Amino acid sequence: MLLRTPDKNKCLQIMLWTVVVAGTGGCATAGLEPRPSKVPAGYVELDENTDPRFVHHGERSPIGQLYPRGRDVYLNRERVTRIVDMPNNAHVRTGRRSFARIRFKPGVPSACHVGIFDFRTGGLRGGTDRCRHSIETAHAGGESTRPTTEYHVEVDREATIIRLVSGTFVAWPRDDPRQRRTIGRGQQVTVTPSAIRGPTPIDRRRRIEPDRLRRQIEQPPIPPGIDVPNLQNGTVGAAKAILGKLGLRAYVAQPNAGDDWLVVRQHPAAGARLNEGGAVTIEARVPTVRVPNLARQSVARARAILESRGLRTIVYPGNARSNWWVYRQRPSAGRMVRKGSAVTIEVQAPIH
Repeated sequence: MLLRTPDKNKCLQIMLWTVVVAGTGGCATAGLEPRPSKVPAGYVELDENTDPRFVHHGERSPIGQLYPRGRDVYLNRERVTRIVDMPNNAHVRTGRRSFARIRFKPGVPSACHVGIFDFRTGGLRGGTDRCRHSIETAHAGGESTRPTTEYHVEVDREATIIRLVSGTFVAWPRDDPRQRRTIGRGQQVTVTPSAIRGPTPIDRRRRIEPDRLRRQIEQPPIPPGIDVPNLQNGTVGAAKAILGKLGLRAYVAQPNAGDDWLVVRQHPAAGARLNEGGAVTIEARVPTVRVPNLARQSVARARAILESRGLRTIVYPGNARSNWWVYRQRPSAGRMVRKGSAVTIEVQAPIH
């Protein structure tokens, strides 16, 4: 009986497959474990007239996006009117009838932590998703202790009120962190710098606050553009400077108007919105001043008074000396005249 000689190529293939399979089995757990996926870091919605600072611990800028609602939302003192990336350790301030939402970017599960600092006034609503949120106000400190916690914080001069929509939260007075209280769903605490009261059931009258805030923020965004400022009663020079800083142009209806002329009308009116480079037409008039009483003043003193008010001096007689005194003037004291007008003073030599 003849024995068949094994095919060398097939033996080599079998050996290679054995090594690959064995190596794969040995390397699956040796330094090739998948990196942990990041978890949602939640959001914060700011009520009007508030100014906290935000830090996303362990994350680089940008830490999320800022959605402004209203005409007075500022990011690090710069007004924003459209959705922008938000840097780490940034201040957000809202003005009257202005609101904002911040959606934080995801963080590493074991280290995800959003901190809210320098919270001195106003209200906010937050949702943690799967990231820890902490707060420091003028009166209190606090942090979430369970995923998917929703909270509402209101700060005034006297105290901080923390309300829980869902989840759990721990709060304490700023000056005595040992007084820690756990807040549950539907509960609230009132915190001063040295004491904490509660938890108690949320005041029914205040339950609408989070919903009111959300309705305000979810309104359609304001149209893009630049707010036209109020220029009336200021000077032409000031109006030009203000518009230039905003990226707008000034068109003066009177070509000969000086920078010291007063603005009496403008178009469009204050509060309108223009695209960058848009023009605001201003109508101006020569400023007026009240003629001072110069009786019994010396020529030198009368000149100084009139010059300080933007008026010119005509002296009669023309050869009068500086120590002669005024006995008559035209126009009379109290009259309103255009700035730059001349006042005639009649003088005589002092009697010794």
